[in-house]
Amino acid sequence: MPLYIESFKNYLKPEIDSNYGINGMDIFEKSLAKYFYSDVAVTIYSSNYEEACLNIEFQNNLTLSEVLYFLNTHKWEKDNCVLTNVNPFLKALQALQDLNTSSIDIEEISILLKDTSIIIKKIYSQSITSQLENILKEITDHHFILTKNSKEVPFEMFIPVFEEGPLEGNGNLENIRSGNNSSINDYFGYWGLYYDSETDAVIYDLESKSMVYGDLFMLNH
Repeated sequence: MPLYIESFKNYLKPEIDSNYGINGMDIFEKSLAKYFYSDVAVTIYSSNYEEACLNIEFQNNLTLSEVLYFLNTHKWEKDNCVLTNVNPFLKALQALQDLNTSSIDIEEISILLKDTSIIIKKIYSQSITSQLENILKEITDHHFILTKNSKEVPFEMFIPVFEEGPLEGNGNLENIRSGNNSSINDYFGYWGLYYDSETDAVIYDLESKSMVYGDLFMLNH
């Protein structure tokens, strides 16, 4: 069955409130650019004035394989302790939070590379912050299959997508939004992939490590 490609695209369009600002944005952007050797752009997606949700875009002229190699081999050290690869990101985010009274969360991260774009969406409060390292690890672990045995890199990856059936009418959707779901693996069920060789989007099932087709949708807030 065909997938709703346009609904994927429309869902990812941010609703930017250009009149709502937060302190320390320039420092935050420069910190991320320094640590991750990327051009960084941060815009504000905000539904109210008590919480600022950020859209963060990293643009880097490396390939997916090169970035994964960097993440797996480069570590940051402090006080003789090896920190996680995303620790500089979390540290910069905490510094931004310390400068503001409004709660800071991430609505979306876009990683724009030479051969692919990776879009990661928020599914509950602080979901990206808490799961980013795990998501990057899963991309690394599944890289061979995601790239069709290293023969074709998807030009876009959407994380996550959900099955229409299991989330309808049983409260799971609200549980995911509020962070009350019993499983932390909401990001690790299905991802949406676009390949030049495929007419429609392909859904990757992380558990079975297989490509599937069907009607899936991205979570709307």
